[in-house]
Amino acid sequence: MSAEIMTIKELAAYLDLAEATLYKKVSNNEIPYAKLGNLLRFPKWAIDQWVSENTVKPPDALFDESVSRICRSHHHFSEVSPKRPAWKANSPDSSEL
Repeated sequence: MSAEIMTIKELAAYLDLAEATLYKKVSNNEIPYAKLGNLLRFPKWAIDQWVSENTVKPPDALFDESVSRICRSHHHFSEVSPKRPAWKANSPDSSEL
């Protein structure tokens, strides 16, 4: 595959989509492409931009809520003694064994 421009077959492999799906997207003008005579070509930079523009990102508030919930569920890490590393905080001392 050329780093700059792809055939339909290369694009199908790159996006892990069926060629038929890509042909449908082309016919519906849903994906960027170049037509050279009767050949379809797909500039990689345009495909990468298209993927980026069509990537659904969760709202920041949802992300902040998830991080907050994760932090609350791991609150015991904030209660670790400064003398022991966090990964040893809940394990018994060798003297306790």
